[in-house]
Amino acid sequence: MLPKESHGYRAKESILHLLWEQDQWLEKYVKNKPGDNNKKTELK
Repeated sequence: MLPKESHGYRAKESILHLLWEQDQWLEKYVKNKPGDNNKKTELK
């Protein structure tokens, strides 16, 4: 990579696709984590 080379997304479609990929990852690994079953831990 060159120092003055752009490393970001420029096209609107690319930004929207990036956001979609991040949303899919969060839905899969954070929100709907396997084995979670929405259990709430109680502090005693």
